[in-house]
Amino acid sequence: MLYTTYISRIKDIPDDARKIIIMRFMPKSLKDPKYNLEWMPELAPTDILLNNYKRGSISFFDFKEEFEEYLEYNKLVQKSVEDIKKDLLDNKDVYIICCEKNHYECHRRFVRKHICKDIGHEGGEML
Repeated sequence: MLYTTYISRIKDIPDDARKIIIMRFMPKSLKDPKYNLEWMPELAPTDILLNNYKRGSISFFDFKEEFEEYLEYNKLVQKSVEDIKKDLLDNKDVYIICCEKNHYECHRRFVRKHICKDIGHEGGEML
């Protein structure tokens, strides 16, 4: 199952699950091997896109549209997505994690949708 969550909930993720940080920068506090985290910055919005949204230059709808296009056409994104899909098809639990608590205003729900779209898998939520 594919789950999404935020950094403060890392301690609640089962040890045997695959845990992937999908932020442009890995917080220093999470680099500790005890967390057993992977880092895939390519699954985060570009700095320009995120800054445009945060500054109010674009709406959330425009942010969503541009980010979904980025996910669709970026080759590095596609490689990472295929890697995650393999685990899901093998019935492994995968958690994608970022810093935004509110998943409705977060890119991770679009990443989840993108990962699951071709494999008949809807994914779960962990709020």
